[in-house]
Amino acid sequence: MDTTSFALRHIGPNSHEQKVMLNTIGVTSIEQLVSETIPSGIRLDKDLELDPAMSEQEYLSHIYKLSQLNKVYKSYIGLGYHPANLPAVIQRNILENPGWYTAYTPYQAEIAQGRLEALLNFQTMVIDLTGMEIANASLLDESTAAAEAMGLLFAVRERAQKKAGVNKFFVSDLVLPQTIASNLLLDRRLVFKSGKYSLESWRHVNPRTLYDKIVFVLNDITEPMHFLDIVNSITSHSFDMKKVSLQAVHNELISNPAFVLIGRGIYALKAWGYKEGTVSDVLESVLGKKGAMNLSDLTKEVLKLRKVKPITIQINLSSKKNKFRKNRQGLYELV
Repeated sequence: MDTTSFALRHIGPNSHEQKVMLNTIGVTSIEQLVSETIPSGIRLDKDLELDPAMSEQEYLSHIYKLSQLNKVYKSYIGLGYHPANLPAVIQRNILENPGWYTAYTPYQAEIAQGRLEALLNFQTMVIDLTGMEIANASLLDESTAAAEAMGLLFAVRERAQKKAGVNKFFVSDLVLPQTIASNLLLDRRLVFKSGKYSLESWRHVNPRTLYDKIVFVLNDITEPMHFLDIVNSITSHSFDMKKVSLQAVHNELISNPAFVLIGRGIYALKAWGYKEGTVSDVLESVLGKKGAMNLSDLTKEVLKLRKVKPITIQINLSSKKNKFRKNRQGLYELV
């Protein structure tokens, strides 16, 4: 058997099998089959100008010589692309594992399945870390993913929002320039407008709704705030409304899922990862934001957010069910 020919290895039927197949469909040769099925107007009337065929080993040697012409340069791409240490176990068992990327021609089902599984794992991790009810992940670059998300939000606007012409996005000035450029490109494709604003300049954009004002205040301070402090901050900013109803702010805070009560009268943005519920949740929030802390300082921070007995805090810290541990320096940290 000639094992050097690519054709023999990759074209399944041999000459006898081809003859049986041709007889079955009533033609005498492959040339006759082609002439009867493909219009002459789109067929090439001469042979392709190809170099002599190589054996597999000759081809591998040839392609290796071509690869030696490549030049490896240091990458300075930056802008969101950061150096990373890739653990060997991840490289070998995922990136170099044929089970993740071997294709079933022509659909490549296995690589698609591997990507979906990786995305699902990542989304689940984001939900666990942030406390959000839903998360989405993409294998696209950041710019394309952001533009895709904006397009999705625009498409699923509620009926009342469409009637009101709601079509503006807040884009922070901290967003990378290529992402902003992608958003501006999307502006021309859709009918919404995005503006590049810093939090400082946003006060001059004059947020219209009470929800906008509360989000602005919490983002500006970047700390959980007491209900009355939120009201005072809204009043002190140069918004169009100098006076705001206590009841209106209270209703907005308890009815809008974007805000979360993490202590007695103390609210935060849910996007920060704060969750309702137990003392354990507050401990996670504090340690996640402040880092490792000693028991005294940690207790003080928790008591600012939730009025509980200090012994309750210690019980939660020592419980094996929770995600806390005491390190060698005697500081408590998240596991």
